[in-house]
Amino acid sequence: MSDETPQEPTQEPIPAADVPTEPMPATPPPPPTPDMPYSAAMDTPAAPSRKGKRTLAVVVAALVVVGAGGAAFAFFQLRGSSDVLMSQVPASADFVATAYLNPAASQKVDLFRMTDKFPVLGSESDLTQRLNTYLDQAGQSVGLNHNDFQWIGSQAAVVVDLPGAAAPNIEVLINVDDMSAAKATLAKARSNPGLSGWTDTQYKGVTVSSAGSVGSGGAYAFVGNTLVIANTTGGVDSIIDTDQGGASLADSADFKATSAGLPDGRLALVYVNVNSLLQLAQSMGSAAGVSPGTLDITALQAVRGLGMTVSAEPTGLAMDVNESFDPSKMSDAMKALYSGAAHDNPLLSFVPGDAFALAQMEGVDALFAALIDQVSKTSPDMTAKLEAAGVTGPSGLLSTLTGDLAFELAPGAAGTPVSGALLLGTNDTTKFDAAVAKLRDLAATSQSCFSSASSGVTASGVVLPGTQSSSCTTTVARWLTEDYKGTTINYVAPDGTAPTLAYATVDGAGVIGIGPDSIKQLIDAKAGANITSNSAFTTAQAAVPSQRQFFYVDVQGMLQGIATASPDQAASMQQAIALLKPVKAVVIGAESDATHSHSKLLIEIP
Repeated sequence: MSDETPQEPTQEPIPAADVPTEPMPATPPPPPTPDMPYSAAMDTPAAPSRKGKRTLAVVVAALVVVGAGGAAFAFFQLRGSSDVLMSQVPASADFVATAYLNPAASQKVDLFRMTDKFPVLGSESDLTQRLNTYLDQAGQSVGLNHNDFQWIGSQAAVVVDLPGAAAPNIEVLINVDDMSAAKATLAKARSNPGLSGWTDTQYKGVTVSSAGSVGSGGAYAFVGNTLVIANTTGGVDSIIDTDQGGASLADSADFKATSAGLPDGRLALVYVNVNSLLQLAQSMGSAAGVSPGTLDITALQAVRGLGMTVSAEPTGLAMDVNESFDPSKMSDAMKALYSGAAHDNPLLSFVPGDAFALAQMEGVDALFAALIDQVSKTSPDMTAKLEAAGVTGPSGLLSTLTGDLAFELAPGAAGTPVSGALLLGTNDTTKFDAAVAKLRDLAATSQSCFSSASSGVTASGVVLPGTQSSSCTTTVARWLTEDYKGTTINYVAPDGTAPTLAYATVDGAGVIGIGPDSIKQLIDAKAGANITSNSAFTTAQAAVPSQRQFFYVDVQGMLQGIATASPDQAASMQQAIALLKPVKAVVIGAESDATHSHSKLLIEIP
């Protein structure tokens, strides 16, 4: 994948009523033009702070806050631009977050389509006006308003570098469309009475402006077409070094491996150097006296990087997450967890067609094995306890699992608002029943105790020593069985105060549900219509990778369930229900192998 966001062909403009093509009229005076140098007398400066003179940090905060707002006008144009900042980010960066303020035309069209479905947000003009008002208030402390930022270009980024025990370097990079206007804005901020102590120096032919002693108040510079603002002069210098040929994040092997496969069209990108952060955490832990063996971080050491994008799609708003792995650092259990062969999860055939929430996962046997492997390294005595409880071992519960798992929530039956169950694939129903029965018997008896103290006083006023007493109550759960269409359902006798627990094995599945009725629903779904014949579900499933994990919420079905089950509660949620009405579903899917994992969250707004 290219590390840049390619420019898409220009599309036909959408109607002016939907997307304003001209900036809104400005009340405050415009920024100076290149032909008219800025004068402090052109605007009334903000009063100096009572807490003392400000540093460049105030300007940094104002620029970061208003950056997105200043680019709002560019956003409403249908032209798009490519990535222009990542080549200036040092390869040593531990965290990068960048926003594409002028993304591809298709991103804008899809985003505008979605926002139109939420009347509470108002029109683009309403959003711009509200944002400008907020930005005027935010910039007032340094004598700036939203008109001072119309030079902001197509991209802005925040870069964090954690150099060991030293304080972090934080840089803000802003693409500049109008260099004269940008310099005028910085000159205007510097002329504010609340800011002073500026020094201009040269570094590799670039003017670096710093505030405070040796740049202790922060620094900024114009590097090519980028305004760089940092908390230290060293941070600015690192961007200059990279711009003039130093190693950049865009050329980093870890970054390329992590960002490969992420959408080219996007609104934002986040990158985290996981391995670097892990090394820092280990060094900080050692400095604090924490033993290196206290936590087993072997699995994390295999992660090279984590990348995330946010993008607008024709079907909704999407967030894609990539992890890249170093296979040489992966344990056998971890490789099995991420590399298992994909297949259709047979447990979905039990899920009712009207279920409004579903989570399914493949390879849970490998996941449990990896977790137990971790536990055995940190708590060796726990291994024997788990086997004694019937969880592990040749006859333990985990030995019977196929690796398939599903969890569902659906409208309840017989007056119950919600029905739900956990399903586990099993290759030996007899051993599964025996293992669950062992766990059931261990948990069947519970004991609660309380103690009290008492004291007395004699007729002459002498306080007698207090006495301590205690009493305990033992509760034993009573299990019942019921046969339903040839399946034996085991359940706790109801006491009228809480939903009961039930379990059964049926057709290669071990099921644990909320009462016997939830298991009956699954048996009926298996014999009739189930979630796999629900077109809304299959459409959502096809929109994300679903090789390994999958999560689905039918938002409208869930809201309808709330309204049906509890009209009073639905009435109190009318505002939330109205806001979520355009959202059809929320779906998450994932796929993986020994070198990477890719997850995608999609908020369906058709």
